Amino acid sequence: MSDLEQTTGDIEEVNPWIDIWSRPRQTIDWIIENNSSLLTTVVLIYLGGVCFGIRQAEVKELGDKISVGTILTMTLFVSGFGGLLTYNIWIWAIDFCASWFGGKGNFRKTQTAFAWSMLPMVAGLILAIIGYVLFEEELFTSETPNIDGSDFLTISVWVYGILELALVVWQIVLLVATVSQVQRFSVAKSIASIVTGFLILIVPIVALVLLMT
Repeated sequence: MSDLEQTTGDIEEVNPWIDIWSRPRQTIDWIIENNSSLLTTVVLIYLGGVCFGIRQAEVKELGDKISVGTILTMTLFVSGFGGLLTYNIWIWAIDFCASWFGGKGNFRKTQTAFAWSMLPMVAGLILAIIGYVLFEEELFTSETPNIDGSDFLTISVWVYGILELALVVWQIVLLVATVSQVQRFSVAKSIASIVTGFLILIVPIVALVLLMT
Protein backbone atom coordinates (compact mmCIF):
# COMPACT_ATOMS: atom_id res chain seq x y z
CA MET A 1 0.00 0.00 0.00
CA SER A 2 1.44 3.37 -1.00
CA ASP A 3 1.54 6.37 1.30
CA LEU A 4 -1.14 8.00 -0.84
CA GLU A 5 -3.48 5.14 -0.06
CA GLN A 6 -2.69 4.98 3.63
CA THR A 7 -5.80 5.14 5.77
CA THR A 8 -6.18 6.80 9.08
CA GLY A 9 -6.64 3.41 10.69
CA ASP A 10 -2.97 2.71 10.01
CA ILE A 11 -1.80 5.92 11.67
CA GLU A 12 -0.33 5.89 15.13
CA GLU A 13 -1.10 8.61 17.64
CA VAL A 14 0.75 11.79 16.73
CA ASN A 15 1.41 15.25 18.08
CA PRO A 16 0.26 17.36 15.10
CA TRP A 17 2.19 20.47 16.19
CA ILE A 18 5.46 18.55 16.05
CA ASP A 19 4.90 15.72 13.59
CA ILE A 20 3.50 17.90 10.79
CA TRP A 21 7.06 19.14 10.21
CA SER A 22 8.55 15.72 9.45
CA ARG A 23 5.54 13.47 8.70
CA PRO A 24 3.05 15.73 6.93
CA ARG A 25 1.14 12.97 5.14
CA GLN A 26 0.50 10.80 8.17
CA THR A 27 -0.12 13.83 10.37
CA ILE A 28 -2.69 15.51 8.13
CA ASP A 29 -4.64 12.25 7.94
CA TRP A 30 -4.58 12.03 11.75
CA ILE A 31 -5.68 15.67 12.08
CA ILE A 32 -8.64 15.20 9.73
CA GLU A 33 -9.68 12.07 11.59
CA ASN A 34 -9.14 13.28 15.15
CA ASN A 35 -8.55 17.02 15.46
CA SER A 36 -10.06 18.86 12.48
CA SER A 37 -11.12 21.90 14.51
CA LEU A 38 -12.52 24.75 12.42
CA LEU A 39 -11.30 27.26 15.00
CA THR A 40 -7.72 25.93 14.77
CA THR A 41 -7.95 26.04 10.99
CA VAL A 42 -9.15 29.65 10.98
CA VAL A 43 -6.52 30.78 13.51
CA LEU A 44 -3.66 29.16 11.57
CA ILE A 45 -4.77 30.77 8.30
CA TYR A 46 -5.19 34.13 10.05
CA LEU A 47 -1.70 33.94 11.59
CA GLY A 48 -0.31 32.99 8.20
CA GLY A 49 -1.75 36.23 6.85
CA VAL A 50 -0.19 38.19 9.72
CA CYS A 51 3.21 36.64 9.03
CA PHE A 52 2.89 37.47 5.32
CA GLY A 53 2.16 41.09 6.26
CA ILE A 54 5.22 41.31 8.50
CA ARG A 55 7.45 39.90 5.78
CA GLN A 56 6.07 42.39 3.29
CA ALA A 57 6.76 45.19 5.76
CA GLU A 58 10.37 44.00 6.01
CA VAL A 59 10.85 43.64 2.25
CA LYS A 60 9.19 46.97 1.43
CA GLU A 61 11.02 48.72 4.31
CA LEU A 62 7.78 50.25 5.54
CA GLY A 63 9.54 51.51 8.65
CA ASP A 64 10.90 54.35 6.50
CA LYS A 65 7.36 55.67 6.07
CA ILE A 66 5.28 54.57 9.06
CA SER A 67 5.82 53.64 12.68
CA VAL A 68 6.27 50.11 13.98
CA GLY A 69 2.96 50.49 15.83
CA THR A 70 1.18 51.23 12.56
CA ILE A 71 2.91 48.29 10.88
CA LEU A 72 1.75 46.01 13.67
CA THR A 73 -1.82 47.30 13.45
CA MET A 74 -1.87 46.81 9.68
CA THR A 75 -0.52 43.27 9.90
CA LEU A 76 -2.98 42.25 12.61
CA PHE A 77 -6.04 43.64 10.88
CA VAL A 78 -5.40 44.17 7.16
CA SER A 79 -2.98 41.30 6.54
CA GLY A 80 -4.55 38.93 9.04
CA PHE A 81 -8.19 39.28 8.08
CA GLY A 82 -7.37 40.00 4.44
CA GLY A 83 -5.31 36.83 4.34
CA LEU A 84 -8.17 34.90 5.92
CA LEU A 85 -10.37 35.95 3.01
CA THR A 86 -7.91 35.63 0.12
CA TYR A 87 -6.35 32.38 1.35
CA ASN A 88 -9.79 30.77 1.60
CA ILE A 89 -10.57 31.85 -1.96
CA TRP A 90 -7.27 30.28 -3.04
CA ILE A 91 -8.13 27.12 -1.09
CA TRP A 92 -11.42 26.92 -2.99
CA ALA A 93 -9.54 27.35 -6.27
CA ILE A 94 -7.03 24.63 -5.32
CA ASP A 95 -9.81 22.21 -4.43
CA PHE A 96 -11.71 23.10 -7.60
CA CYS A 97 -8.64 22.50 -9.77
CA ALA A 98 -7.79 19.29 -7.91
CA SER A 99 -11.00 17.76 -9.25
CA TRP A 100 -9.60 18.21 -12.77
CA PHE A 101 -6.64 16.03 -11.85
CA GLY A 102 -8.65 13.29 -10.19
CA GLY A 103 -8.55 14.60 -6.64
CA LYS A 104 -10.75 12.86 -4.10
CA GLY A 105 -10.78 15.52 -1.39
CA ASN A 106 -13.16 18.35 -0.63
CA PHE A 107 -12.97 22.00 0.42
CA ARG A 108 -12.91 21.24 4.14
CA LYS A 109 -10.03 18.76 3.83
CA THR A 110 -8.10 21.08 1.52
CA GLN A 111 -8.69 23.95 3.93
CA THR A 112 -7.33 21.86 6.81
CA ALA A 113 -4.27 20.88 4.76
CA PHE A 114 -3.63 24.50 3.80
CA ALA A 115 -4.04 25.70 7.38
CA TRP A 116 -1.61 23.21 8.90
CA SER A 117 0.93 23.88 6.15
CA MET A 118 0.94 27.43 7.57
CA LEU A 119 2.69 26.24 10.73
CA PRO A 120 6.14 27.37 9.47
CA MET A 121 4.65 30.84 8.97
CA VAL A 122 3.38 30.80 12.55
CA ALA A 123 6.93 29.91 13.57
CA GLY A 124 7.95 32.88 11.42
CA LEU A 125 5.99 35.14 13.75
CA ILE A 126 8.10 33.92 16.68
CA LEU A 127 11.19 34.51 14.57
CA ALA A 128 9.97 38.05 13.78
CA ILE A 129 9.56 38.80 17.50
CA ILE A 130 13.14 37.65 18.10
CA GLY A 131 14.22 39.76 15.12
CA TYR A 132 12.56 42.86 16.54
CA VAL A 133 14.20 42.30 19.93
CA LEU A 134 17.58 42.15 18.19
CA PHE A 135 17.20 44.77 15.45
CA GLU A 136 14.34 46.95 16.76
CA GLU A 137 12.97 49.40 14.15
CA GLU A 138 15.82 48.56 11.77
CA LEU A 139 14.01 45.30 11.00
CA PHE A 140 11.69 47.44 8.84
CA THR A 141 13.95 50.27 7.65
CA SER A 142 16.37 50.74 4.77
CA GLU A 143 18.96 52.50 6.93
CA THR A 144 20.51 50.20 9.54
CA PRO A 145 23.32 52.05 11.37
CA ASN A 146 23.12 49.92 14.51
CA ILE A 147 23.25 46.68 12.55
CA ASP A 148 26.06 47.94 10.31
CA GLY A 149 28.08 48.97 13.36
CA SER A 150 27.88 45.57 15.05
CA ASP A 151 29.46 42.35 13.78
CA PHE A 152 27.06 40.34 15.95
CA LEU A 153 23.97 42.05 14.52
CA THR A 154 25.31 41.81 10.97
CA ILE A 155 25.77 38.06 11.33
CA SER A 156 22.38 37.83 13.04
CA VAL A 157 20.71 39.52 10.06
CA TRP A 158 22.14 36.86 7.74
CA VAL A 159 21.02 34.07 10.05
CA TYR A 160 17.58 35.67 10.34
CA GLY A 161 17.25 35.82 6.55
CA ILE A 162 18.33 32.21 6.11
CA LEU A 163 15.84 31.02 8.72
CA GLU A 164 13.06 33.04 7.07
CA LEU A 165 13.87 31.45 3.71
CA ALA A 166 13.98 27.97 5.24
CA LEU A 167 10.53 28.47 6.76
CA VAL A 168 9.11 29.67 3.44
CA VAL A 169 10.54 26.63 1.64
CA TRP A 170 9.20 24.25 4.29
CA GLN A 171 5.78 25.87 4.17
CA ILE A 172 5.66 25.15 0.42
CA VAL A 173 6.83 21.57 0.99
CA LEU A 174 4.12 21.02 3.60
CA LEU A 175 1.44 22.55 1.38
CA VAL A 176 2.32 20.29 -1.55
CA ALA A 177 2.55 17.18 0.65
CA THR A 178 -0.67 17.76 2.59
CA VAL A 179 -2.75 18.69 -0.45
CA SER A 180 -1.39 15.60 -2.19
CA GLN A 181 -2.47 13.47 0.76
CA VAL A 182 -5.98 14.81 1.27
CA GLN A 183 -6.69 14.69 -2.47
CA ARG A 184 -5.15 11.21 -2.75
CA PHE A 185 -3.03 11.97 -5.78
CA SER A 186 0.61 12.53 -6.69
CA VAL A 187 2.92 15.38 -5.75
CA ALA A 188 2.97 16.52 -9.38
CA LYS A 189 -0.83 16.80 -9.44
CA SER A 190 -0.73 18.61 -6.11
CA ILE A 191 1.67 21.19 -7.51
CA ALA A 192 -0.47 21.51 -10.65
CA SER A 193 -3.60 22.12 -8.55
CA ILE A 194 -1.90 24.73 -6.36
CA VAL A 195 -0.34 26.60 -9.29
CA THR A 196 -3.45 26.42 -11.47
CA GLY A 197 -5.61 27.60 -8.59
CA PHE A 198 -3.29 30.55 -8.08
CA LEU A 199 -3.36 31.43 -11.79
CA ILE A 200 -7.16 31.29 -11.86
CA LEU A 201 -7.16 34.02 -9.23
CA ILE A 202 -4.24 36.16 -10.36
CA VAL A 203 -4.66 36.22 -14.17
CA PRO A 204 -8.03 38.08 -14.12
CA ILE A 205 -6.60 40.60 -11.65
CA VAL A 206 -3.52 41.23 -13.81
CA ALA A 207 -5.69 41.50 -16.93
CA LEU A 208 -7.95 44.01 -15.20
CA VAL A 209 -4.98 46.11 -14.08
CA LEU A 210 -3.54 46.11 -17.60
CA LEU A 211 -6.88 47.19 -19.06
CA MET A 212 -7.13 50.07 -16.60
CA THR A 213 -3.59 51.38 -17.30
